[in-house]
Amino acid sequence: MTILRPRYEEKIKNLLGTPLIKVFTGMRRSGKTYLMRRTEEILRTERMVAPKNMIYINKEDFAFHTLRTAEELQTLITNTFVGVAGKKYIFIDEVQEIQGWEKVIRSYGAQDEEYEIFITGSNASLLSGELATLLTGRFLEIVVHPLSFQEFRTFLKNSKTPEDDFLLFLRYGSLPGIHTLPLTDENIRNYLSGVFSSILLKDIVQRFEIRNASFLQSLFYYLAENIGNIVSTQKIHDFLLHEHIPLSLFTIREYLGFFQNAFLLQKVKRFDLKGKKLLEVHEKYYVNDIGMRSFFLGFQERDTGRVIENIVYAELKIRGYDVYVGKIREKEIDFLAEKNGEKILIQVAYDITNPATKEREISSLLTLSSPIPRLLLSMSRFEGGLISDVPHKYLLDWLLKK
Repeated sequence: MTILRPRYEEKIKNLLGTPLIKVFTGMRRSGKTYLMRRTEEILRTERMVAPKNMIYINKEDFAFHTLRTAEELQTLITNTFVGVAGKKYIFIDEVQEIQGWEKVIRSYGAQDEEYEIFITGSNASLLSGELATLLTGRFLEIVVHPLSFQEFRTFLKNSKTPEDDFLLFLRYGSLPGIHTLPLTDENIRNYLSGVFSSILLKDIVQRFEIRNASFLQSLFYYLAENIGNIVSTQKIHDFLLHEHIPLSLFTIREYLGFFQNAFLLQKVKRFDLKGKKLLEVHEKYYVNDIGMRSFFLGFQERDTGRVIENIVYAELKIRGYDVYVGKIREKEIDFLAEKNGEKILIQVAYDITNPATKEREISSLLTLSSPIPRLLLSMSRFEGGLISDVPHKYLLDWLLKK
């Protein structure tokens, strides 16, 4: 049974026929290939495009393992469409594995009345630097995120109550592929381990020619352990030195960039709400899939607060917000989220039944004298309505948009 992802499908259908190169980016196994295949299916079944007018190149398919250069790509496309009349559709999955691909794509993209192009890539720098210059004004990026909690429930074969399903979400994470397996700890651990190893090897070690992958793994574990905590390069350096891993500050900064580039981790900068400026030091990091953290580090109840904070961050990004950590004097607000010029301040708490905890979370939101809307999210269901004039929502209702 095909499970749809309406948020993306609506966007794709609105873009079909436009003179833009459609670029799907995101972490490996987040669903880019599925959306490419779904786009191909929509063209065949709803737009009545003949199969001969389409070429689908999947660089993870052994049939294309010898396709490595721009010249080979050009030849393959040219030969495929010999004698074919009408508009032609080019699909290339994991395009970054073809050297010089951007020149070929630019050439076909310039012939937008004859060709429509769809590509995927598993690194955030796919559309940066020289490539962005080459394709200026000719592409539109669609960032494909792992499943939201709402999507996770749709994918579940035996969905129960939101609370039961959320426990699975916390434990197994948000990659669509886990739902092709029986949901057991062993199955999910093996699957996530394979995905992580593939990202580490293909998108980081091979791409950036790193000699010792074990250093990378230790660094990832440290950052995953510290989601929601302020970190600095110096603090990471000191931790690694304690673990007898002598990495320079420069190398650590490079590795942090590699993790972000491969969509394993997301860096969130702090924003000074009083001074109204971004701060350049002491960021936070969140994992792109909470399942990898749960299985590699073990899920403990004391971590729940930071884990649900990570989930709220991911949901805000899925909903299209730019997200920052809010700083007001000596206090911190978990998130300042902004979209289409509108802002909201969000504080995330696991349990606010304790008066001291409730006061602490609310006080951060009330410190700033500003008309920016505020929201407190928690797992305390019975705490509804307003708390000290701050709107409160049960987290699962917010995730499910109730």
